[in-house]
Amino acid sequence: MKVKINNQIFFKSDFPDIKVANENLACHIIDSINSKKNEVILTDENLNRVSSYEIVSRIKKVAKGFNLLNLQKGDIIGAILPNMIEFSYGVLGGLLSGGVVSLINPGSTKDEINNTLSKVKPKYILIDIENYNRIKEFLKDLFQYCEVVIVLNDIYNKPILDLKLPQNYCGSFKVIDFKDFIENDGDYNKQSSIVRSNEDIAFILFSSGTTGNFKALCLTHRNILSNVKQTILAEKELNPKNSVILCCLPFFHCFGLVVVLLSSLSYGAGFTFLKKYNVLKFLKLVQNEKITFSYIVPPIAVDLSNSPLVKEYDCSSLTVLFSGAAPFPGELEDILKKRIGVSRSKNDEGTQRLIIKQGYGLTETSPVVSISNSISNKKGSSGFLVGSMQAKITCIETNKNLDSNQIGELCVTGPNVMKGYFGNTSLNDTFDSSGYFKTGDIGYFDDEGQLFIVDRKKELIKSYGYQVAPAELESILLGHPKIADVAVIAVPSSKGGEVPKAFVVLKENAAVSGVEICKWFEPKVSYYKYLRGGIVFIDKIPKSPTGKILRKRLGEFSLINKL
Repeated sequence: MKVKINNQIFFKSDFPDIKVANENLACHIIDSINSKKNEVILTDENLNRVSSYEIVSRIKKVAKGFNLLNLQKGDIIGAILPNMIEFSYGVLGGLLSGGVVSLINPGSTKDEINNTLSKVKPKYILIDIENYNRIKEFLKDLFQYCEVVIVLNDIYNKPILDLKLPQNYCGSFKVIDFKDFIENDGDYNKQSSIVRSNEDIAFILFSSGTTGNFKALCLTHRNILSNVKQTILAEKELNPKNSVILCCLPFFHCFGLVVVLLSSLSYGAGFTFLKKYNVLKFLKLVQNEKITFSYIVPPIAVDLSNSPLVKEYDCSSLTVLFSGAAPFPGELEDILKKRIGVSRSKNDEGTQRLIIKQGYGLTETSPVVSISNSISNKKGSSGFLVGSMQAKITCIETNKNLDSNQIGELCVTGPNVMKGYFGNTSLNDTFDSSGYFKTGDIGYFDDEGQLFIVDRKKELIKSYGYQVAPAELESILLGHPKIADVAVIAVPSSKGGEVPKAFVVLKENAAVSGVEICKWFEPKVSYYKYLRGGIVFIDKIPKSPTGKILRKRLGEFSLINKL
């Protein structure tokens, strides 16, 4: 809702303010699980299952394992893990022992791992066997600050782990098997789990690095606990009694970690997860497990809207798709609603039942800022502010607060906003003088208080003196019947300063020229939004694991190839 404070316009959440106890995040999860009956809580893509009480037992064993390794409060544990059942209790056990967990993308290259680990210098490493074998030759260089490397294997596949180090290895750390690490009574040191939740860091997460520079973000126990409670309060469709949930998101990312894994464990909503998204695996699980609710990112939506495999599987049970982590083009909604969640009558008439919800957030906000609901779910809306959040929209030129339906930079404050960047005490560019976090995203609130994100501030194209949002043009282009995916970037122009340039992926067996696309596109937009930078046809749009378009790569590609 819109409020006036000292004659300035702000936007506040309609949800009640949340209350967060001064406690360790892992203790909160354990208490939440223990307050409910023992049920299957996690199921992997191979349908291996683990109960909630088993999770609690293993969290405690991991904490005791770290106690026995003499982990001191605040020591950093680096986790290089894919989606696997062991991720849950490996990470939470690290927190329970008094450690700080730094999550690293398991798909990172050797250099990317080095760039992230060198910032936080972890004493301990949790790593799965596949990644351990992949980088084994470089262990000495990558883990130079590490004392112990703990190697995990899927508990349902039990080959003997070959932890033999290279012959030329001369590092100072030791390597141990996770099974041996948790071979204990689980009687962890309760004193080590005590935290000051507002001050003590729980997670160090890394930005996606789309600009080439990784930032290490510090999220406290209170930050995460707040967002778990904010998410549960706002997410009304997540009913553990009748929802069958599928997660396609990586747990190392804040969206997958907090919105799915931690919120589900806290709420008692069991779910199935994919180790890594694959359209065939997704469709088989939806059909066979009668999935009703799935967390996705926009590239998965594009895939489902285009893949011919969708017609071969029964997706009628899937009635809610929750998308986050990147803008969701509105044109995809109509396509998806015709393909997913359609129930058929006896005379084969289809009834569209799919609800597409969006959430908005950033890693810096732990991550959720807003979530849409099913009652007033406007196309393209990122929903309403979650509890205890307050926001303002500021003019890009003057920094003055703007009214409803006026576009500017979104700035937010709340208990889920990060403590800061690791090793960087200068936050002048991150928070304004009033303590609001400057998101760098451009958007507006409508009259009902729903948030709409237009684009990233840094990605706006200044064309003929006007600001053009690439996401707007991409959304329009995705409405073309022959376009499967698209990305728009800015390129220099002697006349317009900058002009839009489109990279287009065509649907299978489709044929269309750039001229034909422009003829279709130009009547829909103002002249300064024309694709004067040209159209380039490519096989795939480069994106981060969470679906953000890597525009810098497209710019480099364009420059190198002079396209």
